Amino acid sequence: MKLEEMLTDKNTLIITPNEKKTKLLQSLSNMDKFYHVKIMTKEEFIEHYYFTYDEKTIAYCFEHYDYSYEILLEYLRILPFITKEHYESTKLNLLVKLKNELFEHNLLNIDPFFRNYVKNANIIIYGYPKIDLFYQEIFAAYDAKYYYVEKPKKELTVYAADHIDDELNFVFSKIKQLLLENIDISKIHLINVKDEYFNPLYRLSKWTNIPINMNQALTLWDLPIVRSIYELLLEDKTFEDIILFLDTKDVDDEFYQAIVNIFNSYLFLNSDYKKKNELLKEVFKHTKVIKKDEGGIDLLPLNDTMDDHYYFLLGMNQENIPNIDKGEDILNDNISLELGLFTSTERNQLEKQKVKDILYQTNHLTITYKNKTSFQSYNPSLLIEEENMKVQKTELNFS
Repeated sequence: MKLEEMLTDKNTLIITPNEKKTKLLQSLSNMDKFYHVKIMTKEEFIEHYYFTYDEKTIAYCFEHYDYSYEILLEYLRILPFITKEHYESTKLNLLVKLKNELFEHNLLNIDPFFRNYVKNANIIIYGYPKIDLFYQEIFAAYDAKYYYVEKPKKELTVYAADHIDDELNFVFSKIKQLLLENIDISKIHLINVKDEYFNPLYRLSKWTNIPINMNQALTLWDLPIVRSIYELLLEDKTFEDIILFLDTKDVDDEFYQAIVNIFNSYLFLNSDYKKKNELLKEVFKHTKVIKKDEGGIDLLPLNDTMDDHYYFLLGMNQENIPNIDKGEDILNDNISLELGLFTSTERNQLEKQKVKDILYQTNHLTITYKNKTSFQSYNPSLLIEEENMKVQKTELNFS
C-alpha cells in the first residue's frame, strides 16, 4: 500500500524519524490532494503523550540532587518511559520517586489536548523498520498503521584510498568534474564527515578554491566572551548587567542570541538559588552553536537524500559506519528490557538497516574509505563485505 492510500480526510499524525521529515514533507507537497497532517518523531510523540520538562525542572533537580548535569539530563529524558510504580531495577525505582516528586511540585508539563487529538487521528508509523515494544503497545490502542519499504539492493562501488589525503584528492577531483558539468554547488554534499576530516578538508578547500561550508559546532564555554561573562556572574552581576556588557562587545549574531536565550530561560533564578553560577556554567558547556557558512558544499549527517543531488560519503570505515552502541549508557540493556525499549544489539541492527537504506536509495552516491591518517590506522566497514560491495582503488588526478 502506498502512503497516499493510507491518508484519509481525518487529521493524520505521522510518526517518523527526524532524518525522514524533509523527504516526507516533499512527498506530501507533491500529492494532488491536501491532507491535514502533523509530523513528529516517536520521541516527540511520547513527550506530548506523557509530559515534558523545562529549565525549571532542570534547575530544581540540579539544586536538590547530587547528579552531574549530563546524568541529570539523561534521567529526565528517561522519565516519560516510567509508567509503573515499581520496577526490578533500583535505578528505575529512584526515577519513579523523582517523577512523583516533580509532579508534586508542578515541574512536569502535560499537553492537555494531545490525547484527545490522538483518539480522533489517523496514525501512521512511517519509515521505522521496527518499533520498541513500549511504543507498540501504545500505538496498538489507536489502530496505528505501519509504512516501511526496505530499499531494493543494487550494486555499490567503494573507492579505497591508502591515506586520507588520497581519499579527499579523489573526492575533490570528482567534485571538480561535477562543477565543470554545471552542477549547482548547492546540490553537492559531503556526508558522514568525522573529526579527522576537518583539517585536511579545510586545507584542500583553500588549495582547490572549492568552498566547503564547514559549519563546525562550538560550545559556548569555548568562547572567551562566555568565560568573561562567567567571571561577572561570580561577581554577582545581574543578568541585565551582563547583557549590557555583551552589547559592548563584537559578538557574532549566533553566539549573541544563544547567550541571551539562556539568560531569558533562567530569569526565574533568584538569590535563594545557591547553585546559579554552577548551573549556568554547565548550561554554557552543553550548549552548542553552529556558525553557518554559505555558498559552498554542505557537510551533512547520514540522513535521507534527494534524488537530484550528489553525495560523497567519506570514511566508510568500521570505526565510523555503522555507529556502534555498546550499551554502556545509563539506559543499559537490562533497564531497556524492563522498560520495553530496544537493547543495544537491536539499536545496532536498526542503525545498520538505516545505513543500508540510505546507500541503496541514493541515486548519485560516491563512497570512499581510507586505510590511515597521519595519526591512526582504519579498517573498512564490515558492511562492505556483508553487502558484497565492489572495492576499487582510487586513481589520483594531480592536475
